[in-house]
Amino acid sequence: MILSKRDQLRLLTCSVILIMVLSACSKNEPVSSESTTAPLASETTVETTSVDENYVHGEDGYYSSVDEGYGTQVGDQKIDGRCGFFASRTCAEINYNKKTGGKLLMDMDTIIDICAGTDKDEGIVVGTESYLMSVTGNLSYGDDYDGYFLDRISVFRKYEGGDGDIWWSNGLTIDEVKKFIREEGAIMADLKYGNPSSWGMHYGYMTSIDYSRTADLNHWVCIVGYDDHFPKEYFGQIPEHDGAWLVQNSFGTSFGNDGYYWVSYDSTVIFHSFFSVTDKYSEVLSYGTGLVYAQNTFGEDSTGACVFDHKGKLAGVGVYVYPEFIDDDSDKDMVDAYNNAKFDVTVEVRDSDMNEVLCSKDAHFDYEGYYVVEFDESLEVEKYSIVVTYHNGIPIPFEGSSFEKRPMVDYIASGAPGQSFVLMDGEWVDVTDQKVIDAVGMDEGEPNDMCVKAVYVE
Repeated sequence: MILSKRDQLRLLTCSVILIMVLSACSKNEPVSSESTTAPLASETTVETTSVDENYVHGEDGYYSSVDEGYGTQVGDQKIDGRCGFFASRTCAEINYNKKTGGKLLMDMDTIIDICAGTDKDEGIVVGTESYLMSVTGNLSYGDDYDGYFLDRISVFRKYEGGDGDIWWSNGLTIDEVKKFIREEGAIMADLKYGNPSSWGMHYGYMTSIDYSRTADLNHWVCIVGYDDHFPKEYFGQIPEHDGAWLVQNSFGTSFGNDGYYWVSYDSTVIFHSFFSVTDKYSEVLSYGTGLVYAQNTFGEDSTGACVFDHKGKLAGVGVYVYPEFIDDDSDKDMVDAYNNAKFDVTVEVRDSDMNEVLCSKDAHFDYEGYYVVEFDESLEVEKYSIVVTYHNGIPIPFEGSSFEKRPMVDYIASGAPGQSFVLMDGEWVDVTDQKVIDAVGMDEGEPNDMCVKAVYVE
């Protein structure tokens, strides 16, 4: 199942990055099986007289979330294309374990059913239970995973090129990635799998080195640690530098070193995204699907709103922040604007007429994605509106129109009058109004609801 880079951006960035756009793993990759892993299990060595054949990780320049006690289950995707679900789950579980001291284990069948089940009213929906087995994606497709709610998706990758030749690049340096792993536990990455000459067991370690173009990367994994001194001689092709990433794969514990392997710092790797979940919320409400398939700016500051009618304690608001979409026709100026976007929002809770301000909070985010802006104190609400102003020219995110993604997989979105609004020329205009539809510039269909979530606590 192959999606364009544009589709990957819109899905992952929670869009997957995205539309982690955000995009999900949508590229073909080898299926985990005995035939896949057996050739890699044979012991090979690099001929050199200066190799330490009994290398042991030291404390200097070494970190492993697994060694720190935050590790989690090593899954086996079994089916081509599901690596994004596994990598995003690993990222969320390790982060949860690190920040709470707990031990989160999320069931993969439940995740996939929530993300793309046959009985969903909106979002990614598959036609049959059998096809559900091969759907691709990541945690951004859902929201409530048995009481564990998404509270953050950060997308780090950038773009290079323009005018028909665009490719992914890294928005984080190696040192920034290492710092992020120490602080958050893990990061989701895209790399190349399938080149036999780049993989192998060396002195007891499964290792990989690959210099592919970013356009050829085809496998989502979760980086859970690093070693600055990992010997370069432990790779089938000796890189220029020592150092490697500790990667948790999704081919089961029979692969590599109990499901893990080491990827050279010199390899082509895109440090793509990060997923976080929490159990401190009681429920999360939204009219949108959780995926961003339409967007529009209405000036340097763009303001949208959703009206909710649900009694309870409102703890915060989930917002999606993305630059304007990039596709294969984007020019270099558009790519530069995307890479240099600043993500600042003002979140307000107002009365249901969107006039009286009950609560307000400004927020800044270093990266595109999805974030929960929590208030200093929760508010007792019933019928109210959430108003979000997107600053610095970043667009208002909408769920977009329904369409067939591929045979037996649909994207379903819907809207109704009185739910979502846009502030245009000082007046609130319903998103179902032709004025908003024309402004968003959709060739067909409607933008449907604004992507924002109301977050409650007990």
